[in-house]
Order: sequence, then C-alpha cells, then structure tokens
Amino acid sequence: MLLKKYDENYGYLNARLRARMDLFLKREDYLKLANGDLYGLEAFILEGQFGGNYREELLQSNLSLEKRIDEALARGIASNLQKVKAFAVGEPRLLLELLLMRADLHNGRLLLRALKTESNKTQKAPKWYAFGALPVSLLEELWDCKSNKEIIGKLLLNGHKIAICLARAVMELEQTGVLPQAERKYLSQLVRYAMDKIEDITGKNKKIILEYIHRTIDIWNFNVFSRKSRRNGEDAAYAKYFMDVQGLIERSRLFKATSWENLLVGTPWARVLKSIGVNYNEHVVLRNVIREFLFWQIYQRRKDLMGIGVAIAYIAMQLVEWQNLNTISVGLQIGMPSDQILSRLILLER
Repeated sequence: MLLKKYDENYGYLNARLRARMDLFLKREDYLKLANGDLYGLEAFILEGQFGGNYREELLQSNLSLEKRIDEALARGIASNLQKVKAFAVGEPRLLLELLLMRADLHNGRLLLRALKTESNKTQKAPKWYAFGALPVSLLEELWDCKSNKEIIGKLLLNGHKIAICLARAVMELEQTGVLPQAERKYLSQLVRYAMDKIEDITGKNKKIILEYIHRTIDIWNFNVFSRKSRRNGEDAAYAKYFMDVQGLIERSRLFKATSWENLLVGTPWARVLKSIGVNYNEHVVLRNVIREFLFWQIYQRRKDLMGIGVAIAYIAMQLVEWQNLNTISVGLQIGMPSDQILSRLILLER
C-alpha cells in the first residue's frame, strides 16, 4: 500500500503538541531551579511532567537523591515521547518513528564503543534512551552477551530493520576493529533505512525530513572534519570516515576545505561562523553546530501548522529541556553558582 493512502492526522497531532509546548520551562523557571537545591529540584521533577507517574515508586526506592532525579528524568522523557508517537497515525506516525530513531543511533553508538573498549564486561550498562525502536530489554541483553557473535545473533533474531543495521555495524567492528568505521557503518545503514521508509511520501513533509537527515549527516561529517583540522589536514587518515551519502555540504567541499571558514561560508550552516567569533577551538565550533541544528528544528514549528515540522520542534524542545535539567542537577551537586549553571544551559526561543 502506498503511503499516500494512509490516514493523516496532522491537525489533531499538532494541536496536542502545541498545547504540550506550553509546559516547557522558561528562563525564569531555570533560574529558580538553579538558585535552589537538589531536594527542590527533585520535588519539581517528581511532581511535574517528568516524574509524576513514577513519584511513589522512586521515593520508595533505595536510590540516592541524585539517582532518583536521573531516573525520573530518563523515564519521563521516554514516556512523553512515546505518548506523542501514540497521538499520530499514518504518515505522521511513520515520520515520528524516524525522528525518534535518534535514540537508536545514540544507544547503538554506546554499545559499539563499549564493545571496542570491552567495558561491557566490567561495567554496568549505561542509561539507554528508552524512546527508540529497539527496547531497553534487548539492549540490556546485548550488554550482557559474552561475544560480538552472540550480539549479532540476538540482533538478527530480533529482525527489526534497525536491529539488522546495528548487527552489520557490530560485524564491521568485529572484522576491522576500527570504531569510527563501525559507527559510520551504523549511521549509513540508518540513513538508508530512513530513505527507504519515506520513498512513497511526497511534498513538503518529505522535504523537511530529508533536510533533517542531511543535517544529521553533516553533523557526523563535521566531527570527522574537526579531526582533520586538528591534525593539520591529514586527509588520508580521516577522509575515509566521511559519510558516503551526501548531506547539505558537498563531499568535494569536505575534502578541499582547509578551515571552518572554507567549509561553512555560503552554506546553510554559515551562521555558525558569526557565533564562534575569531578566536575559537574545535569544541566551540562543534557546540555551535549542534545549537544551530537545534534552532533549525525549533524554527520548523512556524513554517507549517499542518505538517511534520511541529513534531520536529517539539521533540527538539523536549530533549533540550531534559539536557538542561540534567545540567542543573550536576551543577547543584558540585556547588556551581547559579549564573554559571545558566551559562551552560541551552535557552531556546519559545
């Protein structure tokens, strides 16, 4: 069945999302939390949208205060995003699943890095993003596997296309032992999967999703470029890690550019150059690239009230709030002054 024959409920979905956007914190809310203490932060989280469903369970647990906050935030973000997906049917449901695939990308890279260092054999599993296609229960099983071959077998047995993408990345790591190559394989496989899923979609929503995918590719390529830049242009060592699928930045430009100015000027990423100033380092550039991507996502909510852009913006705003609350928690734990905590937050226009 062609996707155009599916139901669409953008009107209902976006009305629900816009109503939920009113719940996001403002600067003054963050300031109040940053001027408080961990107990005040915990009370705010457990009584609000992040921890309400888990309040009694967490308070009765043996977890430390810091762990309770972390657990409430992680559970809350997963619950909120799963609810959003449940609002959608047809085309918007499919596109939301692709947008939430960022969780699978994150989790897969955590697993690949652990397999490279063998930290899964000596350490507890990390805090997985619990809003992707692959369930946390599967990820926990993979973490406890005794070998890469066992992991590959479990992923292939699961059968989900994303599980197969991750299996191929683990195979790449098993064969080459090169982590960047395995991570590149995984992202490349996920991009192809997403492209296949939107093949039958037409119009403005496909255009927006394509740009989202292309910007994700650019983010990977920028990280590779930063390594080349730090090592004075050793092209041969890093060029092979550029994605084979082109993003907004042409592949030829990635190979030829000798500075961030050469790479970004005249492209959709050019505004990053204004924000980094003259005296910058690679970390400043990459941080501002991520912020630019976030601002692009937030802006999509204004472009079309009846399209997927509202969902793109909502998910970005939800993830930013999660990151900000985690930053406040860490800042309070180490006694950081409130103004320094605020300076580390990502404050986006609502």
